Amino acid sequence: MNGNRPDPRNGATGESPAAAKGRPRIRPRTRKSIADRQQEMLDAAARIVVSDGIGEVTVRRAAAEIGLSQAQGHNCFSRRIDLLLALTRRELERVESARRDVALRGGDVQTAVILSTISYLDDMERRGPLLQSLLRMAEIRAALRGERDEAARRSRTPLLASMQQRYGMSEAEARASNAVLSAIVLRAGSLLAAHRIRGVTANRLSLSLVLAGMRSNAARGSAD
Repeated sequence: MNGNRPDPRNGATGESPAAAKGRPRIRPRTRKSIADRQQEMLDAAARIVVSDGIGEVTVRRAAAEIGLSQAQGHNCFSRRIDLLLALTRRELERVESARRDVALRGGDVQTAVILSTISYLDDMERRGPLLQSLLRMAEIRAALRGERDEAARRSRTPLLASMQQRYGMSEAEARASNAVLSAIVLRAGSLLAAHRIRGVTANRLSLSLVLAGMRSNAARGSAD
């Protein structure tokens, strides 16, 4: 009489415990957040820049690369320039964050400079082609000029203070010395990104010149 009634121990299905145990569990689909989709679109845009050039990047194509509709893509980035600016900011922050993290491991100024130089050149070898393509775009450079100037100032301030204290330099002398040594490393990074120099060569030449400059600064401080 109760043969067709579901067993309350097995919910509404009426399955035996053995059958319920053997049935695969259906996991509920999780909807990705806007932030997750934005990161996926940035990854897609980066691949397009490297493979096909920055001119091929559009919100529609980046969205399609990760299986989104054009409307869903525009929910993440309203305009193409917004997508490209976000990608440039992300790449610049990754380079600076890596450089900053390794510099903190240095117990003294010289070690910090060596570690940060190696980190920067390593990132330029890997990320340089993408960053150079992005920063060649005048609209991107103009939009980020203020942010980049402020980031450079924050990064430079503690180093200049250390140089003044360590070597007895004036602020102007410390700025000039830092500008020259930085220009050497930046040029090496540019050559690396353009595949015109090998990483081992860029590191060897850059570090030898930077260390020579630091020794010159130290000798000047001792003489004073």
